[in-house]
Amino acid sequence: MSLIRYIYKLVVAIVMTVVLSTGSQTAWAVDSNSNQQAVPNGISFTISEGGPGAFTARPLGYQGRLIIKCPAGVSFVGKPEITVSGDLKLDMAGAILNEPANDQLTIPVIQSSTVASTINFDRVLLTLDRTVPEGDVTLKVGGSAIDWSGAGAGAEMSIQVPAGRVTIGGVVTPAPSEQNAEGSFEIGKNSFFLNGAETAMDVSPYIKDGRTFIPLYYAALALGISDSGIIWDQERQTATLMKGQKLVQVQVGSNTILFNGVAITLDAAPEIVNGRICLPVALLAKTLGETASWDPENQTVSIK
Repeated sequence: MSLIRYIYKLVVAIVMTVVLSTGSQTAWAVDSNSNQQAVPNGISFTISEGGPGAFTARPLGYQGRLIIKCPAGVSFVGKPEITVSGDLKLDMAGAILNEPANDQLTIPVIQSSTVASTINFDRVLLTLDRTVPEGDVTLKVGGSAIDWSGAGAGAEMSIQVPAGRVTIGGVVTPAPSEQNAEGSFEIGKNSFFLNGAETAMDVSPYIKDGRTFIPLYYAALALGISDSGIIWDQERQTATLMKGQKLVQVQVGSNTILFNGVAITLDAAPEIVNGRICLPVALLAKTLGETASWDPENQTVSIK
């Protein structure tokens, strides 16, 4: 697999409040079997106004915003470098990512241009997870600065209708498929049974405040998630699990997990023990269509 740096151009023209855009063809490829950053040094692209004032600072009296939106499974790694050629003025300090997803960049427009201007995006760093399907990776362009239907009532913080799209890369292998598995975990024991075979663990299950905590990595294997479907983000302290079309995100210290983007509350927050995330697994198993049962006599959790 090779990653090729390329400069992309997204040309934007405006007709009334509609923006038309064209972008380059795929110039890099990503193997979705490993969570990775697409083009380590970042890509570049430009957005150019089709005429003066195409990006409006105050549509219908509201704050005009330009929005760049990633597809599902793709996120920004920090804000890119943004510069303007022309007299269009942007609130660079006010440019924000929608944490924790970081899949949308929003830039307020301070002053509309009197001369058609160009916005330059450099060192655009993107991360793709294993849920991104095989095929093109395309960013959406929109926001209330170019689509006035998105002005007011808070709607300007999202893309109502994409005004343009640009393909910036592609995935060459599909996401991992589902697997059938079952496991058994005994409190205090540093091994577990996976599909009937005893497997060593570096952290033993334990009980805390009446809750049974199991190392997430080994629980995921028992839930039928392949090793390639388990992603750890050290910076965000977040684990992502993929099983077919199901995606679960677990963050250390937060009792809220995300299942396909929907928030679900756990009865105890995940924590790190000896370098492993540990958490109660009953709700996690149910979310993924499996069952976790507790045997108090044998102090054992079974996942099927």
